[in-house]
Amino acid sequence: MSAYDVVANVEKAEQAGGINAAYDQFKVEVDTINRNFAPEDREKQLASMTSQLKDAGLLPELSLKWAQDHRFDIKQEGQFSRADLTNFKKGNDALSQAMADALLGQYDELRKKHGDFGLFPHGLDLTKDWFGYEAISKNDLNNAVDELQKQHDDGVKDHEYGMSAGRLARQLESEEGGDALFKKVAGCDGESDSISYADLHSALMADKYAGGAMFTDEERNIVQTLRKDWNEPYVRKLVDENGHISAETLRASKDMLAAAEAAAGAETDNKDATGFMGDIISGVVNTAKDLADSIQPKQQVEVQPGDGFDRIARRVLMQNGMQPSESQVIAYAKEIAELNNMKRESTVLMTSDKLWLPKIAS
Repeated sequence: MSAYDVVANVEKAEQAGGINAAYDQFKVEVDTINRNFAPEDREKQLASMTSQLKDAGLLPELSLKWAQDHRFDIKQEGQFSRADLTNFKKGNDALSQAMADALLGQYDELRKKHGDFGLFPHGLDLTKDWFGYEAISKNDLNNAVDELQKQHDDGVKDHEYGMSAGRLARQLESEEGGDALFKKVAGCDGESDSISYADLHSALMADKYAGGAMFTDEERNIVQTLRKDWNEPYVRKLVDENGHISAETLRASKDMLAAAEAAAGAETDNKDATGFMGDIISGVVNTAKDLADSIQPKQQVEVQPGDGFDRIARRVLMQNGMQPSESQVIAYAKEIAELNNMKRESTVLMTSDKLWLPKIAS
């Protein structure tokens, strides 16, 4: 195992699960070095690994999680100053020295994260000059880590909303029924360049008065869903500053979705069948065989009105002769979402979407 492998593994974990997953993977890599190298070689490997992580820009964030685990090692009281970090470096191993250096490099920024020993979460700061001693506290570290994790999680949600918006844009511009659905709905107010919330209401009323002749069942469900979810984040991705869905916002969303799908396809194509790195699961990189066995697609299923990942998972499991427990349903629903590059918690499924189904564990 090279330091480059470690960096790639930690980077992949960070992309998949944020700082918490990255640090879990980092600990796995450190444990691997400690178990597989003799003491005289171990220090060299750890030094090489931390140097590569520093060059990749990963060490500062990892050092925050590391400090959460080791703050009592740095200082017995569990909070530490610049001088404490400097003293801690003396005589310690390469990994500890690198982490202390990374913490020193962001010391002033960390001091802005509510240093209060955890006693006064929103009040008096006991680590400041009251005792002639400024220190990094548990709360400083916790707040810094929480901010990083939230940035990642918000980014994932935003990406998923964008993907859902792109799929909706495709449906609005499908040519089924002889004309794009977008044009049918946008034309309800005499203007065919955009869709407003009022257009959706007018279109559904016109369809009702026409005895359902205006839309197919699939189109009607799309329009009803769009009206119901008008204020949901994935729909707001399509709404411009005037409160309308325009041809420009549809085109941009479809282009984004196409680019994301192309990138995902290229990533899959570039992985060797016998050397496939695998996805990050609980911060650990699985082997190629384990991953291939767990996500080998057997069939596709078409999303029905009202379907979510859990409902689809339950239906598929029951069709395969199971009486699944709630935990089995949730576990399989997560597998379906992951296989299709979606998120069980945030991706909004659209009617007629097609999802790959992973292999059901025997």
